[in-house]
Amino acid sequence: MKIDITSDLNIFYKKIRLLKFISHFKRNFIIKYKSKEYKDSFKRHPDKIDEILKILDILNTKKRKERYNIIYDYACDYLDNEFINNNWCNFKNNMCISNRNKPKKYQVGSCCTRNYTKMDCEYFDNTIKRCSIKCISCKLFVCNYLSKKGIKYRVNSVIYLKYFLSLRQKLIASVSFFKPKDVIINKWLKFYKLSIK
Repeated sequence: MKIDITSDLNIFYKKIRLLKFISHFKRNFIIKYKSKEYKDSFKRHPDKIDEILKILDILNTKKRKERYNIIYDYACDYLDNEFINNNWCNFKNNMCISNRNKPKKYQVGSCCTRNYTKMDCEYFDNTIKRCSIKCISCKLFVCNYLSKKGIKYRVNSVIYLKYFLSLRQKLIASVSFFKPKDVIINKWLKFYKLSIK
């Protein structure tokens, strides 16, 4: 099924609910933009075509678990790119701007340090100073320092989560800190019927 994309992308976003319904009838989508057809979401494309192709990739995936895996990966990639491209944390010598502005006794090792125990998450890899898993809840987390600067990410800030998860699945995405991807996706699968409405 071909979808014509106009310059107003909000019209496309308003059609996502209808496209989700149509996708249940085993229809595959191709977009047409400025008289050119696009269907490969793994190449770089102009304007917002990449984002739309990723949405169509989700719609064209029929197996539920595979669909949630794609949603999860796209959402994590989006959040990673937001933090890296905007340099929100402004790391210098392995220390973020929030930590650098605190007295020494209140500094923590990373966002993966639990405030109440001062211990790192079990998935934090100290050798590479990064998390060894993709946890969507941790990626949505923004510290108080950045929040006060107006930098906030919510589930509805990420288009793939906003349009493809039910309210309960969104809650799971928001609060499942320090949990691996498969644990969160299995929880989403329990509540998949709610996401169709």
